Amino acid sequence: LLVAPKTEFVNTHRDELIQRVSSVMAIADSLMSKNMINREMYKKVHAAEPQQEKMRHLLDAVDSGGAAVKAEFCRLLKEKEHYLVDELGPHL
Repeated sequence: LLVAPKTEFVNTHRDELIQRVSSVMAIADSLMSKNMINREMYKKVHAAEPQQEKMRHLLDAVDSGGAAVKAEFCRLLKEKEHYLVDELGPHL
C-alpha cells in the first residue's frame, strides 16, 4: 500500500505537531475559508484549550477530510511553520 508523503508526514509526526504547532487557528481559518473543514469542526478547534487540544481537534478534522485536505494542511503548515516542518521533514 502506497501512502502519500503528506499523509505519512502527518501520521509520523502527529505527536510532535500537537506539541509544537503554534499557528493552529491561522491554519484552521485557511482550511475553513476553503471549505476543507466544516463549521462544527472549526468551532471545536476554536473552543479548545490549551493550544495542544486545538491541534488535536484540527488533526482529527484533517484526518477525516482525506488526501486533498491533508495536502492543503501540509502546504499551510509549511507556509506558517516552516522551521518546524524543515526540522521534522525537509522533503515535504
